[in-house]
Amino acid sequence: MNEPVVHELFPRKEDLFNACVELPVVPEDELAQVIRTAPAERGEAIVRTLLKVWDSPAQSAMLALVGKAVGSGVDSLLMREVLRRRILGPVMADLEADTGTARLRGALVASQLMGLVIVRYLVRLEPLATASHDEITALIAPTIQHYFTGDLRPIPVGPGQIISS
Repeated sequence: MNEPVVHELFPRKEDLFNACVELPVVPEDELAQVIRTAPAERGEAIVRTLLKVWDSPAQSAMLALVGKAVGSGVDSLLMREVLRRRILGPVMADLEADTGTARLRGALVASQLMGLVIVRYLVRLEPLATASHDEITALIAPTIQHYFTGDLRPIPVGPGQIISS
C-alpha cells in the first residue's frame, strides 16, 4: 500500500494505529470511570476495572495479545503504544500538571498491572489466580495508589547512580 492511499484510508495516525491493534474492548469506555475518579482514589478504581475487564469474555483475546507482545519486537512496540496512548495517557493526564513525573508514574502503574495480568491470567499462579477481586484490590491498590500520588524519591541503584523522575 503506498503512502497516499494510507493517508486516505487513515487520515490520523491514531486511526492507523487503532487498525493495527484490534483490541477486544474499548479502553476509553472501560477507563471512563477511572478517569472520573479523584486521583487520591484512582489506585483502587484502576485495579477493579482491570479485574472486571480481564474476568470478562474478552479474556482469551486479551491473553493472545499479551502473549504476542511478550514474544515479538513489533507486537511489543504496538503494546507499548496501546499502554501509552490509550490507557496510561488518559488515566495520567490530570496528574501530569501536578507532579511533572507522569511518565515515570505511568510506567510504574503499568509494571504492577501487567505483572498482575501475567501472574493471574497467563501463568495462573496460586493463590493469586483464584483470589477474589476484593482480596486482590486490597493487596495491590495501595501500591498503585502510591505510584499515582505518592512521593517518588530518587532510588539509589549503585555507586553514584540513581533512578529519578
